[in-house]
Amino acid sequence: MKLIKLKIKDNFRGLKDDFEINFHDYNNGNLAEFHPFCLAGQNGSGKSNILEALANIFYHLECCTSNFPKYAFLRHESTPDVYEIEYLISNVNSVIIDDLSHIKISKNQGFAPKMSINSAESIEVTKDYGKSFLPDLVVAYSSGENETLSLPFIKTKLFQYDQYLQDFVKNSIYDKPKSSLLFIDYEMSQAVLLTILLFFDFEIDGKKSVLFPLDEELGIKGIQQFTINLNNKWQKTVSNYEGELEMETVNDEYYLNDKEKKNYKGRILDHISEQLKKIEDCATCTFKNEDFTSLDFWINDCTKKLIRQKFKNNPYDFFSIFQMLHALNERVEKNSEKVEVYNSKGYYTDYKKPEYNWFFNFSNYFIKQYDMKTEKIKSLLLKQLSDGEQQFLHTLGICLMLKNKRTLLLLDEPETHFNPNWRSKFIYILRKTLEAGGENFLSKDIIITSHSPFIISDCLPDKVIIFEKGKKPENAKFNTFGTSIDIITEEIFKNTQTIGDYSKSKLQNIEFSNIKSEIDVLNAKKSISTLGDSLEKDLTLLRLNKLKF
Repeated sequence: MKLIKLKIKDNFRGLKDDFEINFHDYNNGNLAEFHPFCLAGQNGSGKSNILEALANIFYHLECCTSNFPKYAFLRHESTPDVYEIEYLISNVNSVIIDDLSHIKISKNQGFAPKMSINSAESIEVTKDYGKSFLPDLVVAYSSGENETLSLPFIKTKLFQYDQYLQDFVKNSIYDKPKSSLLFIDYEMSQAVLLTILLFFDFEIDGKKSVLFPLDEELGIKGIQQFTINLNNKWQKTVSNYEGELEMETVNDEYYLNDKEKKNYKGRILDHISEQLKKIEDCATCTFKNEDFTSLDFWINDCTKKLIRQKFKNNPYDFFSIFQMLHALNERVEKNSEKVEVYNSKGYYTDYKKPEYNWFFNFSNYFIKQYDMKTEKIKSLLLKQLSDGEQQFLHTLGICLMLKNKRTLLLLDEPETHFNPNWRSKFIYILRKTLEAGGENFLSKDIIITSHSPFIISDCLPDKVIIFEKGKKPENAKFNTFGTSIDIITEEIFKNTQTIGDYSKSKLQNIEFSNIKSEIDVLNAKKSISTLGDSLEKDLTLLRLNKLKF
């Protein structure tokens, strides 16, 4: 999938009327190469609003093509409400540009969105028309708590839970997640990391392989052990306020004393027992009773081999089970709370799921890492890694796991917690890792927001879009690729400083007009002796040295 153009004709957050941004050029020959788009600009310039708009648009399109509850959305109303989006996509995992279809989706106020395929007549997007030309996955990751980006993904998790329960009532098969939207929060990032450490290798036959950068940069050697906890509960059919059947979770004591046992459909995880059995068969040891299952895994080559066999070497099939389980954790007691989330058009929602309502979680999650001090491999909990280390793992893991999926990947400032060395290597390592994994770049589009000059320096100028508050975004007017960070900082962020304001004030406090002698010069030099080396300090010292008395 490759984005071509996005037009937003009504106000959307920081984006004004008739906003337009251009992405790929169909005639550009590098569509099949790895070239992420970088949206660059200062805080508040609107770059993150692009990710939010894309997430909201594809959320509404998914609603229009799915069996989501009628009260949860309106086909003729979305946020943004008037837009056009164009992209290229293939209905197969092809590496041939000519296999791509040109999709144009437009929505006008008061009307449902319409889709045109290869300039054909526009037809309203429905379950029967258009779904196969939407991305397989729209995945978002934010280094911070960006709830404005995550809100449509929260809604889809609630949808998945509702869909799961509908299938449960009807005894329909539920074999995979029903949503294409996926937000990688902390819980899902654990599943991402687990997936890549089980399905990819650090080396094969003595040669560096896909995961080698994790060893090289972080000293990660693999996963040692983890536990999957499953909380199975009874489900009872009830009628909601519209008279439709829904499921309600109850505890065992209530079930045993209830005379209306005919309304009970069984335990909620029984509906995906076939998928869970694949995982259970690979566990090192199992604790199980009617309500609770604990699967303990000690990882060695045999464990990894068995897991890969069970899931036919398909990492996403393995990951999708945790995606389903994670959606079940979104259970809420009151339908009114779900409606509040579904109908939210603002920047955030007050919805917080009760912490006790979980069906699934990880525990005892230990990874192996090389300790440079002791020169030995140590085991540590995932939470013991620094924020930067976890962010590095998550970002690489997300990209690797989505192999062979038509994916739009939205990364909101993924480098926030990186040290300067990792920031300078981020794009290079991402490229190297994905190439080693045999990635089909034609099926993916990666949009990154950033204010890191290191990341911008590794992006081609036609893939860097600069945002300034109150102005229309435009491509960089200079060659960003390989350009020094000082020039990028000055050109894009309008900052010529190479040191902080406080340290700079020490230099500015020198009053040259009051320097009348060599002693004054020495005192001035002494006042800035605590400052490290910088261009600003060198120029100040040069000026002091030139003074004559």
